[in-house]
Amino acid sequence: MKLWKEGKIGDLLREGKVIQRRLIQSKAKAQHAERVFVRLMLQGKVSAALRWIGSQTSKRLEVDDDILSSLREKHPLPGEVRDTAILKGPHEMVEDVYFDNIDSGMIYMAAKRTHGSAGPSGVDSDSWARLLCSKQFKSKPEELCEAIAVFARKICTKPVNPLHIRTYTASRLIPLDKNPGVRPVGVGEVLRRIVGKAITTSLKPELINATGPVQVCAGIKGGLRQQSMH
Repeated sequence: MKLWKEGKIGDLLREGKVIQRRLIQSKAKAQHAERVFVRLMLQGKVSAALRWIGSQTSKRLEVDDDILSSLREKHPLPGEVRDTAILKGPHEMVEDVYFDNIDSGMIYMAAKRTHGSAGPSGVDSDSWARLLCSKQFKSKPEELCEAIAVFARKICTKPVNPLHIRTYTASRLIPLDKNPGVRPVGVGEVLRRIVGKAITTSLKPELINATGPVQVCAGIKGGLRQQSMH
């Protein structure tokens, strides 16, 4: 009203335009969140959908100098290696036979069970599932599954130069707004998750025997029920 009484019509119009733009953006943002939530629920991605609404909503922060400084504080430089943490004496090698059952079929099933966003390469789990499981490409997916199986067996049984698999082990760092605070989240490559699932499937009996009652989620049948009883 003050601008109107003073005859500053131009200033009043500019202020109205700014308010109108902010209202439209806010409404569009809410509608976008609803559309994404519905789409993810229809795809069966419940966890991802819940992150768009309610108390589980998380927002990615824009990276600036303050965010980088906060992330560096959460990841300090490594300290000196303690002598007690170093394995000494002859190392017992793992027999190759443990990983002989990692084949194209196991990679195929691991790709079907892998979900999540993309790592630094930008290829998410849906894209990998299409590459490895789709019948559209005829025999190519099976050949790619077999090549990945060979790679999985190799990194389990042969010495591998870490420099050769830097892109395989790389992660995409995302700062999330926890209001207050920043939570660093590392998103690794989907291929690494697929290979990891295949390896753990191959070692499932050994993992269950090694973890025993300490880790009831390692594949023990009725593990949570047994833990609640004790």
